[in-house]
Amino acid sequence: MIEIRRTTLDDWQTWKALRLNALRLAPTAYGETYANAAGADDHYWHRWWLERGDDAVRSIGYLDGVPAGQIACAEVPEFTEPLILAMWVEEDMRGTGIAGALVTDTLDWARAKGFPRIRLGVTEGNETARKLYLRHGFTSLGEFEPLHSHPDLRIEWMARDL
Repeated sequence: MIEIRRTTLDDWQTWKALRLNALRLAPTAYGETYANAAGADDHYWHRWWLERGDDAVRSIGYLDGVPAGQIACAEVPEFTEPLILAMWVEEDMRGTGIAGALVTDTLDWARAKGFPRIRLGVTEGNETARKLYLRHGFTSLGEFEPLHSHPDLRIEWMARDL
């Protein structure tokens, strides 16, 4: 059974374990590096929940009670719409519906907040993620920029109306 849980500070260790695995196994998918995150203290991991209110959501997807994936979305000053900041599904949990459930829950959160649109960036070449987002109604904006952690790679910006 798939369950999506919106997280609280109490979930930080589960979030951290998933995030570190994502950064280790897919280093070019994120703007953050594994080395930076792995060396961070507990406050680094707590601050999301301490510094953000209802302008952000972090959710963990569980498959039969086992943490299987995560997604983070927040309002950011650079854009007028919320931004999906990161998403990950454990390799052995792919193809189970977790990814789609995480995206759908995040779209529901943004819709409930009254946003007309939501945005995300996907690393060029990550066709699996890109296809997932296309299936959920995202389209390319035709805008690209270097990936912060790997400037030789580019992020493709995508968005969808809600």
